[in-house]
Amino acid sequence: MRRLVPLVAAAFVLALAPAAGATTETTSSGAVTAKFSYTKRSDLRYTGLHLTILRSGATAFDGPTPPSCTDPDCGFWPGGLGNTPSVVVGDLDGDGEPEVVVALYSGGAHCCTIAEIYSYAAATGTYSNVEMNFGSGGYKLKDLNGDRKPEFTGTDFRFDEAFTAHAASTQPVQIFAFRGGRLVDVTRSFPSLVRKDAAYQLKLYKKERRHSDFDVRGILASYVADEYLLRRSKTANKVLSKALHRGELNRPKGTGFSAGRSYVKRLKKLLKKYGYSG
Repeated sequence: MRRLVPLVAAAFVLALAPAAGATTETTSSGAVTAKFSYTKRSDLRYTGLHLTILRSGATAFDGPTPPSCTDPDCGFWPGGLGNTPSVVVGDLDGDGEPEVVVALYSGGAHCCTIAEIYSYAAATGTYSNVEMNFGSGGYKLKDLNGDRKPEFTGTDFRFDEAFTAHAASTQPVQIFAFRGGRLVDVTRSFPSLVRKDAAYQLKLYKKERRHSDFDVRGILASYVADEYLLRRSKTANKVLSKALHRGELNRPKGTGFSAGRSYVKRLKKLLKKYGYSG
């Protein structure tokens, strides 16, 4: 699946420090300014990922990001890789208080984009942190319904490698809103986007099923998840049944993933567990 990156919510400045490879990204909204700094080494690794948050010029947060990353060389990269912004400041929940979002990437062949969300705690005068792993699909931060509260649009990476290998896996669309200091799954509130994703997954499945050596179980799982979320389980079950009778749920053999009727049973079990059905 495509890897998405967050959008800029306010004025953004990218500054190269005197030391080679040292970078500071600065962005502001209202009285809140975030400075995200890091150093790119010659071996293409990044060190010293650090976030400073200022409120009316006074420091309210100053530390490594992610917060658990006490080692300067902890393996994370800035989500924008120094080419696009990795830090955003904006009001995520409509309470008039801007939050700070830092996008990080863990590196590796197909993993993982992480959002570090910092919200102001008036009681302590500092910022608390919520972390969300968006997997290999990444996310986009955008107001989807015009209420001036942006949503995080990504994919449900729990489906990655759940039914087939990563290269043949897709994930259904998943949308989160930041409410009450946490991320809440609001995917059902955007049926048009779910329908769009279902159409994409179905088209991809019909294309790939023509190739006898391609494992379509991952694509089918994402399509069925979308349809169940739209309460169109009968439509999805018909597609599943036809795929079962054509033998498409048995290929390729020897992959170690559930096949045939066992695949259908496991898929429906996970759909219920993950809240797509029931």
